[in-house]
Order: sequence, then C-alpha cells, then structure tokens
Amino acid sequence: MQKTILVGLLFFMAWGLYGQSWMQLRQEPIQIAYKIPYNWFVGGLEKQADYWRSLNTAPKGHINMLLLYSEELKAEELGQKAVWNYHFVGLDSLPADSLQGDFGLWEKRGHWREDNLELVRSWAWKKGEQYYLLYLWGREEKMNAFAQKKLSKVLTSIVFLDD
Repeated sequence: MQKTILVGLLFFMAWGLYGQSWMQLRQEPIQIAYKIPYNWFVGGLEKQADYWRSLNTAPKGHINMLLLYSEELKAEELGQKAVWNYHFVGLDSLPADSLQGDFGLWEKRGHWREDNLELVRSWAWKKGEQYYLLYLWGREEKMNAFAQKKLSKVLTSIVFLDD
C-alpha cells in the first residue's frame, strides 16, 4: 500500500515538474503548424469570404488564441476585421525577437475597444504572399502567467508546412 501511494506521489510530482503536454496542430489549408497545450479546445479552421480563421481556447476560456490567414488581405487589413464584434486597439508596436528572420514579424499590445479589461497581444507576419495575424487575449493576470510559462513555446513552435 505504501509503495502504491509513493508511486502515485512521484507521478504527480513529476507531472508538476515537467508540466504540460503539448499537441501539434497541422492546418494544411493555411500551410502552418504550431503547438498548443493538450487540454485546449481546438475550434478548427473556418473559411470566411477573403480569409481563414482558427480559434483555440484554454480551459474555462481564460486564454484565447485566434489565427487569421489570407492571401488577399494584408496583415493590417486582417487587423481591421472584427473578432466576434470586438475590435483591437493597439497601444504599442515592436519587433518580436523570438520569431524574427524571414517572417517580417511585428508585435502589438493592446485591448479590445469593447472590453478594456482584456489584455490582447497580436503578432503579424508575411510568408511570400501569405499574411498571418495571431491574437492572444485574456485577463491580465492570466495573460501574464501564460506569457511566463507557455507563450514562447507556442510562438517558437510555429512552422510553415511548405518549407
């Protein structure tokens, strides 16, 4: 009995130390793959008139991730699209060091015009004639915790499938 309890405790300690399992999403129609925590809701790809969108959400909806893609609209134009009737208000813009290079990436921080309590970060990049815009949002304390523990893994896992 004691051995069973000890093994159980070691398992949960190892889970806590080594943390989250990840799953890789391959989104062939938009030629991209990336990792998200395994327990997130995967909304799949949804085709709009002139762009695609993909929503992934953490349990309880504390963190949301939306990827927009288009060959017709540039990143700035994608940024003007409403996200379920919410509009992004950028407060600053800076180069994102973690994914610099061929991406031509920039990052903005801001909030939704309709909800100042939600902290929103966005990244945009171009690959050939393909434009991508990624939004991550949630309450500030949840976003800060996500940024410290998981954000870099999501961003550095992004790969283009046609490379």
